[in-house]
Amino acid sequence: MKPYSGIWPVAPTAFHDDGTLDIEGSARVLDCMIDQGSDGVCILANYSEQFLLSDQERHDLTRMSLDHVAGRVPVIVTISHFATEIVVGGGGPARAGGDTHRARAAHRWGVVWVGGGGIIK
Repeated sequence: MKPYSGIWPVAPTAFHDDGTLDIEGSARVLDCMIDQGSDGVCILANYSEQFLLSDQERHDLTRMSLDHVAGRVPVIVTISHFATEIVVGGGGPARAGGDTHRARAAHRWGVVWVGGGGIIK
């Protein structure tokens, strides 16, 4: 696998006026980024309003993004979550796949360490 390089924008999540997830709009955002020459995209990062989404919406957005991009460019899937067990256990967005994963430490919720003995909060 070659090293990642180039432009990798974070895809903003599209919402309808009533605040519900706009899957079709989010697909158009991905198309726009790819059509403009992005070397890859990152989904579900902070700019994507990841913490406003339910677990089901995160799953739906991840599945759509990976299916829609369909290998045209690599996709980084952000797996940060309020529940450490979901991130560490490979739950949530990580189950859907992606070319690589990104997690942000839960700086607002305390330090979490995962060692051989399990999860220490």
